[in-house]
Amino acid sequence: TYGWWDKDLKFTRRLELGGKVHLSSWGTQLEARTASLQNYIYYGAKGEPSQYSDIIQVLSLRARQTGSAGLLNWDVEAAYQTSTQPSVLPLPQLAVAADVYLRFLVAQVLRIDLGVKGYWHSAYYAPYYQPAHQQFALQTEGRVGGQAPLLNAYANLRLKRARFFFQMYNVGEALFSNERLSMYKYPYAPMHLAAGVVVDLNN
Repeated sequence: TYGWWDKDLKFTRRLELGGKVHLSSWGTQLEARTASLQNYIYYGAKGEPSQYSDIIQVLSLRARQTGSAGLLNWDVEAAYQTSTQPSVLPLPQLAVAADVYLRFLVAQVLRIDLGVKGYWHSAYYAPYYQPAHQQFALQTEGRVGGQAPLLNAYANLRLKRARFFFQMYNVGEALFSNERLSMYKYPYAPMHLAAGVVVDLNN
């Protein structure tokens, strides 16, 4: 009803090489990957599948650092990635995710984590979700990202096998202004408070 095509598509070829270094004593991870794609299949702006017969080269560099100092703990990850054909395979060049929190005990039985998680990536023409085909299609009408990060403040309270959590989603909305887009034409939820209880029933 919403889309019809009859195309002769060739098999996709992919050659990927990469390496990872893990320095456990420092809490550091470094990773580098490169991929060569031929006959890459993608969905164009009209929602129809297309194939890029030439080779697309993709490079990804990733670094992660975890550690602690007293009550303060952190888990920070950053990535750089690029594609030789951004019009066919668009990627955000920079992406950063961070989790910074305080961890302490109350009465030697209640473990409490108080922290903030943040996510940010540079602006790019992110594909949009095509619900008729249930696929991601390319677009060049609007960029996504590059503005204020998505920040979530949280509190985790763990007592034996029970965990109580509170999360203020998108708390950065009270401090920054942005278009609140997780994907093109798909905004993420406004600031709200979520709470719940998780019980571990495993022996």
